[in-house]
Amino acid sequence: VLIPPSAVQDGLVTIQDAKALHHLLDVLRIKPGDRLECFDGQRSRYVGEVTACSHRQVSVAVTQRLEEPPARLSVTLAQALIKPERFEWVIQKATELGVTRIVPLVTARATAHRALDPGSRRFARWQRIVEEASRQCGRVALPVLAPPEPFESFVEALKDHRALLLTLSVPGRSLSEQLEHISQLRELTIMIGPEGDF
Repeated sequence: VLIPPSAVQDGLVTIQDAKALHHLLDVLRIKPGDRLECFDGQRSRYVGEVTACSHRQVSVAVTQRLEEPPARLSVTLAQALIKPERFEWVIQKATELGVTRIVPLVTARATAHRALDPGSRRFARWQRIVEEASRQCGRVALPVLAPPEPFESFVEALKDHRALLLTLSVPGRSLSEQLEHISQLRELTIMIGPEGDF
């Protein structure tokens, strides 16, 4: 269960989110004594035992707290906006693969031309996909979903990077093999264009 960090106090997790309560009580039918694992999206995992259940909240006594170390390599995926269902699939898979940050790119040849406001329903749906994919794959740290950004301003911000590697698909060589010669790599930005390419 994804919880806000504020839900943990004095060794007790209090779950009050309506959707999480519905899933726990009506779908999983948890009861006191059941084991439950919660994560806060910021690298902390809480394992505990359910102590109380009601339709207003579920309480979990924490028996173990685990902290996930930060990733050795921080990966940003800048993906051009493509057809909505395909873009949602990209968000899901990037989350499952451990991407640190996802930036929707607004490009000249993008299928979706207008920038999406972070307060829009579509952006909220993308955020739910990130959360659900994290839950499904057991990922403790949620990737940051950045607001859509125009291609030009995103590329302009890259000028401060010390190294730029432009790679195209090389038959028989994976991306990790292409990056082997950069042993001290700590950050990686991957840009993927729209269907019509950049």
